[in-house]
Amino acid sequence: MEATINHLYNHHSKSNSSLHMSGDDHELSRGYLMASTIIAILFALFSYFKKSSKSTSLPWVNQPGVFDIFRMKAKYRFLMGARDMVLQGFADFPDSAGFRMVADGGEIVMLAPKYAAELKNDHRVDFVKLFLQDFHEGIPGFDFTQQGARDAKILREVTKSQLTHHLSKITDSLSSECTASMQRIFTDNEEYHDVELRSSLLDLISRISSKAFLGGDPLYQNEDWLKITTTYAGTVNRAAVMLRLWPHALRPLVHWVLPSCREARTQVRLARRLFEPMVERRRRAKAEDPNVVFDDTVEWAEKAAKGMPYDASAVQLLFSMAAMHTTTDLLTQVILDLAAHPEMLDPLRKEIETVLSEEGGWTKAALHRMKLLDSVLKECQRMKPAAISGLRGILNTDVTLSDGLRLAEGTSIAVSSHLHWDEKIYKDPHEWDGWRFYNLRQVPGMEHRSQLVSSTSPEHMGFGIGTHACPGRFFGAHEVKVALCHFVLNYDWKLSEGTVPQTRTFMWSLMFISTLHERGALLLFIAVIFSASYIYPRLRVRQRLKQIPLMGEELGGYYKRRNEFLRDPMRFYWEGYQRCKNKCFRVTHYEGERIVLPGAALDELWNMSEAVLNKNKAYDQRVLRQYTGLPSGNPFLVHCIRSDLTRNLKRINHHLVSEVEKTVDEVIGPCEEWTSHPIYRTSLRIVAIVSGSVYVGPDVCRNEQFIHDSIHFTENVLAAVHMLQMYPGWMRPIARFLKRERTQLAKSWNHLKASKRLVVPIIQQRREEVQAGRASYDDMLAWMMAKQGEWKQTDDDVAGSMVQLGVASTHNTSSTIAQTLFQLAIRPELVEELREEAQRVCDQFDEQLSPVALHELKLLDSVMKEAQRLNPTTPSHFHRVVERDITLKDGTLIPQGITVEAIFAPPLFDPVLFPNPQEFDPYRFLKLRRGETPDPNHYKNKEQYTFSHATKENLAWGYGAHVCPGRYFANNEIKLILARMLLRYDIRMPGGVKEVMKPQRGGMGWTPDLRKPIEFRAIRR
Repeated sequence: MEATINHLYNHHSKSNSSLHMSGDDHELSRGYLMASTIIAILFALFSYFKKSSKSTSLPWVNQPGVFDIFRMKAKYRFLMGARDMVLQGFADFPDSAGFRMVADGGEIVMLAPKYAAELKNDHRVDFVKLFLQDFHEGIPGFDFTQQGARDAKILREVTKSQLTHHLSKITDSLSSECTASMQRIFTDNEEYHDVELRSSLLDLISRISSKAFLGGDPLYQNEDWLKITTTYAGTVNRAAVMLRLWPHALRPLVHWVLPSCREARTQVRLARRLFEPMVERRRRAKAEDPNVVFDDTVEWAEKAAKGMPYDASAVQLLFSMAAMHTTTDLLTQVILDLAAHPEMLDPLRKEIETVLSEEGGWTKAALHRMKLLDSVLKECQRMKPAAISGLRGILNTDVTLSDGLRLAEGTSIAVSSHLHWDEKIYKDPHEWDGWRFYNLRQVPGMEHRSQLVSSTSPEHMGFGIGTHACPGRFFGAHEVKVALCHFVLNYDWKLSEGTVPQTRTFMWSLMFISTLHERGALLLFIAVIFSASYIYPRLRVRQRLKQIPLMGEELGGYYKRRNEFLRDPMRFYWEGYQRCKNKCFRVTHYEGERIVLPGAALDELWNMSEAVLNKNKAYDQRVLRQYTGLPSGNPFLVHCIRSDLTRNLKRINHHLVSEVEKTVDEVIGPCEEWTSHPIYRTSLRIVAIVSGSVYVGPDVCRNEQFIHDSIHFTENVLAAVHMLQMYPGWMRPIARFLKRERTQLAKSWNHLKASKRLVVPIIQQRREEVQAGRASYDDMLAWMMAKQGEWKQTDDDVAGSMVQLGVASTHNTSSTIAQTLFQLAIRPELVEELREEAQRVCDQFDEQLSPVALHELKLLDSVMKEAQRLNPTTPSHFHRVVERDITLKDGTLIPQGITVEAIFAPPLFDPVLFPNPQEFDPYRFLKLRRGETPDPNHYKNKEQYTFSHATKENLAWGYGAHVCPGRYFANNEIKLILARMLLRYDIRMPGGVKEVMKPQRGGMGWTPDLRKPIEFRAIRR
């Protein structure tokens, strides 16, 4: 019917463009179009209801009402209580073959367990078809469905024919990886300490599984890849459920706007960027040397494809979907059950130690002999299976069962697994008994049926049943046994005080949905969709935030506070600092409400991983990356700065000194008389060239295009960001196309492209020269290129990292230099004192300003830190998105989904910490460093008052694991530039007027008026 509508519309458009139609003709055409549209909609609704009513005459348990047009209310009931609904259905219809119910994917027939034996090997039940339907075959973000049944067939073949058969080979490797990962995640702390159990176990399982799937390839340890493998399954399940709530015909459109679908597409893109270079590298290696052999799931999938095109990245995502969360769920449950039954730990330890000793270590046979361990796992799975159904599928033909029950082709069926709790089968079925299946294995005829991986009986369908059973159950059982053995052997554990584990509602999809009650069918439809994917998470966060004081609450509603924040953000941070001091408070940021943390809270949070406090998401929020194109969080760049730039500071110092002398003299000039320079622009040019000489070498750094992009790219990006920040988030997709905003965004994108166009050819040329032995390089770009292969970075990735490095360094460094020079320009006596210090240090170190010598410029260090204190560029630092709930020691709950930041600027003006805080005191930090004045922070190590030191009391450089990795290079660069200026020039304000620069608003913080000039004159000897 859609084709008919399009045909009518196109015909009408064509006629209108080629003929002059009368008004009556035009109205008549419109009438035909409207009538056709109405008929099409009515026909679609008729087909929908006809299709949904043809399946069977079995009774209903959640029959949709007359006005529940798209069955949204019925779907909602299923999602919120599937398990109870199924149990109630079989209680209400005990003699029935089953019943009908509306699930999230539509109508399904729930059959009694007695049909499991009849259907377990029936090829007419198509699980793959149901899987592809549930996960929206062909829609972006669900890329593992693009090749449909082919990729599913590859997964099944690899799992059954290869992975299962290799268990004996990989057991010891899994154990080794488990040991290393557990030490990393759970530590060797011999005292009881709290851990977030499920997320920690998911991290553990992802590392073990990646080792098994990818063998020895470095990708298995890549943190970005591990993050995708742990989060993608949850993301895509949420997205699938959200999309299933919409009518099928609308899904190809709706998926573009649902947040969970957008997130799934983003994760798929990143997965491809990480995985595809590895596949291509392997293919090249095999083409060059046919004897090269790989022995992991990547290679097995390649062979299983038998030369046919397939999506290697999607198959790996399918592996992670199938393996990670189900295994983690079982391991989490058994850890909790054993915490509730600690009497089981000693016999388990004894069994494990005995078997490992007798078998000589970690082998497949050893795990098979651990019968009590197997029993414990099977009992946990019995009590809480992964789903309420052990067999699901779509009938690919009409089916008549042995008792005469007829089911039509296309019917979705499921076989209930509620026998798990049937007292006719299991004694005390609601009581956990770790010995249950161990004892059953002693009964003749029950030996095999009582094993964890058994899939022959409807009485226990934890892994499914028959040919429809999970093909990866042998690997999953193997993996969870290895992990549990290590837990039992190496740890004691107990539930945290007040913790009561709760059995979650069993559903076929992981999802989160609201409890909003609606009256009309259309209102219900819209409300469920948006409450599930947008509104509810925000309401949940807002409810949990009420305990934390909100600054500016007296102003009124959200938008009033937001508008006031845009005018004067510092006001809210001052209010919060004065009212709350060492407590958390909230501000209404332009990106929504945020929690501002006191410095003391950083002691608890400073070393938390990205899985808990996500720096990259917060960075993307701040720079509006989806509009500006700035590269996201870059672990490759951070690694290169720490491992290469910082470690090579001593070696490159001579080059840095020479470049500073040359550049300062060149940019400022001879200045025989007082010469005016716009100091911020002058500082920017000097820093762009000096930093560039270390980043890309002494030749490229003087390229005018490179200098221009280094300076203006950041400015254009920030201007675009500030423009868009004025709009609420929901308006930005439209506001970006307004003329002013569109023009500014185009500038930033053009700079980004120009920078990459400049750097990429340099990378390619260098590679050719190095390979030919014609040249060698020793700069940041060369260090990055040396690690390209290891980190799987393309030339474009490396060029993007160079752009990001410039964004992170050039303007921040230049701002500190300019702020310091402004303070010196009104204090000629301080200039002279600093010059004497610089000359004294030069004499002491034979005119060589080495890193050690720079450390002795203690007064200059104090002046720089004081200038930085007086002009904080932002009221807060340490911006992070909270990925899971955190409870601070004082009881403050920080809910998942909120952005946190640590207070920075207000404490710098606290008279208790800094006497006379509004005055510039060049000796303030020098005296603190020497211990000549009372130390408000009581540091044992007074070197914490140096410019480059990062503390929670002064977050200019960040703090802890999230500290700025390039601060030592910036410290040396700033000191060298200022020292050269001091030794070469006198400095003053124009005309010698001692004008104190009043701070002005600059972005979120304060800055001196950097447009004003200062004057230089060469020193007259």
